[in-house]
Amino acid sequence: KSTGRPFTFDSYTERHLERVIRRGPFQTLETFTGQLRLMGKYMYLPITRKWVDKLDFKHYKPAVKPKLSEEHIKTKDRDGYNLLSMGPMNN
Repeated sequence: KSTGRPFTFDSYTERHLERVIRRGPFQTLETFTGQLRLMGKYMYLPITRKWVDKLDFKHYKPAVKPKLSEEHIKTKDRDGYNLLSMGPMNN
């Protein structure tokens, strides 16, 4: 049993990832990570993101708007805001 790091991103995996990206450039990073899992390379998403950057491909991380809790909805409704337009309600 080795005492070092169990997995290194070798040149074969790098070439495979590059082929997968070129085949479908508008896929998500989760899809690329899934393709690597199919070949037995289990990696976390930040590692895949790092290697996509190292291969000089561009990617973006979409911003996810936080969901409103029930308390936030009640507060916004109480303060007179319409949740659809997020502006003051016209009564």
